[in-house]
Amino acid sequence: RKEFGKIPMEDRPYNPWYKPRILNIGTVGGLTKPSTGYTFKRIQKQTDVIIEDLLSEGTLQPHPPSNKRFKAYDLWLLQIIDRHPEDAFNVFNHLLKNNSLDDVFRFLAEESSLNDDLKIMTSVPYAPFLRAIWKTRNRLRKI
Repeated sequence: RKEFGKIPMEDRPYNPWYKPRILNIGTVGGLTKPSTGYTFKRIQKQTDVIIEDLLSEGTLQPHPPSNKRFKAYDLWLLQIIDRHPEDAFNVFNHLLKNNSLDDVFRFLAEESSLNDDLKIMTSVPYAPFLRAIWKTRNRLRKI
């Protein structure tokens, strides 16, 4: 299967600014999670920050990028989706079958702890991720 939808499933950087004093928001602002397309909660958080910034300082700040831990997870899952889509199906199937929706959404919203992440990771097949880690080892250094 090949992705053909409208959600950008890529890990390229996005410019947070449209023009001076005009902030890109949502997908255009880079808030779509590259590996899953999960955007909703990230947009809500960005909107809260924008409102807070405007009320307190009157200036806008771009949404902070994902931390390196979540960028690595996205990179690995994108590698699996691109190179081994049949494994991606199994990963998502195990993810949803073996975890509560609260845990999955916390993970997708990048609000999970390292312990939460380990619980998620041990609930899915590990071989595809070992392959992805190996294949992306040079890119990981640049995150």
